[in-house]
Amino acid sequence: MIAIIGALPEEVQALQQQIKEPQITECGSRRFVRGKLAGRDVIVTVSGVGKVNAASAAQQVIDLFRPKAVINTGIAGGLDEKLSLGDIVISRDAVQHDVDTTVFGEEPGQIPDMDVWQFPADEELIDAAVAAGVKAEADSEFRGEVHIGRILSGDIFLTDEAKKRALREVFDGTCVEMEGAAIAQVAWLNQVPWVISRCISDQADDPDVTDYFAFKQEAIAISVKMVMTMLQEYHTE
Repeated sequence: MIAIIGALPEEVQALQQQIKEPQITECGSRRFVRGKLAGRDVIVTVSGVGKVNAASAAQQVIDLFRPKAVINTGIAGGLDEKLSLGDIVISRDAVQHDVDTTVFGEEPGQIPDMDVWQFPADEELIDAAVAAGVKAEADSEFRGEVHIGRILSGDIFLTDEAKKRALREVFDGTCVEMEGAAIAQVAWLNQVPWVISRCISDQADDPDVTDYFAFKQEAIAISVKMVMTMLQEYHTE
C-alpha cells in the first residue's frame, strides 16, 4: 500500500474521487480513504497546513495502515531562479528551514540529537517520479519542466524576496512549502520510504500572493497528474 498525503483538501480531492471501491477510516479529526488508484493499493488523506499537521498525518497513516511508501503531493513556492510556474520539483532531500539552534553550535536546520539534518528521499521513488516527469514533459498540456532538488519546509508562507534569497543561500533550497520535511522526518524515523512531488504555484516573493491565487488550481491539477503517473511507474514488492 502507498500512502498519499496532501496539505489541502483540493490537493487530494481529485485523487480520492478516482479511488475504486473506497473504504473510509476516521481517526480523530482525520479521514482516510483507502482503495485502488491507478491499479495500486493506496490510502489518501489530507494533513492540514503546517509541520505539526503533516507530522501527525504521517504518523497516523503509518500506524494505522503500515504503507510501504509515502508520497507527499501538492504545491510550493519556487526558490531556484530557474523555476517557472508549473514546474515540478521532486525531492532529493528535505530540510526544515525554520529549525534554529545555532546558539548551541548547531548548523541551521539541524535538529538536535539527530544524525541527519537533510532527510534523503528514497531512490526508487525518485526514479518513479522522474519517469512520471518525463511523461509529463511529453504531454502537450504540460508547460513546465521537472527538477530534482532540496525541498525546504517551515511554518511560514514565504512572500519576501530577502528571505527567499537567504533560504537559497543558506540551504541551497529548490522550493519551499510547509509540510514535506516534517513528513520526511516521520517517515525516516519509521524507516518508511518517502518522496515529495510539488508543483510550483508561485515564486515565494510576492506579498500580494497574486501568482498563488491565479495559478493554484492549475498547479494542483498538475500535481494530481504526477501522482497518478508515479503510481504506475513505481514498482516494489
